[in-house]
Amino acid sequence: KLPMAKNLVELFTTDELIPWPLNDEFKTSGEFKSMGYDTQFQRSVVQHNIRVLSKYYSRIKSERLAFLLGLSEEKTEAYLSEMVQSKQLHAKIDRPAQIVTFARKKTANEVVDEWSSDVSKLLGLVEKTCHLINKEMMVAKIKAKKK
Repeated sequence: KLPMAKNLVELFTTDELIPWPLNDEFKTSGEFKSMGYDTQFQRSVVQHNIRVLSKYYSRIKSERLAFLLGLSEEKTEAYLSEMVQSKQLHAKIDRPAQIVTFARKKTANEVVDEWSSDVSKLLGLVEKTCHLINKEMMVAKIKAKKK
């Protein structure tokens, strides 16, 4: 039983999709089915896969997500909704556009920090531009004096 556990730990600790149904040499899914835990095991695999996909995608079409998970769009939405409701995942489903957005809503402090950073970058660019303009004006004055 230890090789099966080791294999499962390796599968669930990597940031890779786990194919469903599982095609492993230890017959893990068969073991869980014989113990009556096949639906819970499938749920764990699907939830792991959704978490992995949320790390790689910020936005994805519902159809593509369902394809990658190997589920129907309805089941995919049900799993997503369950994970969002239990606060395991931050996601928004735009049904008319059929787009799932994996993004956590930013707090007010994060928005202000981001805005402040953008303003600082803009001011840095303005300062650099002013410096280059002054430099060009000085070069033009020197050339005018030499003539």
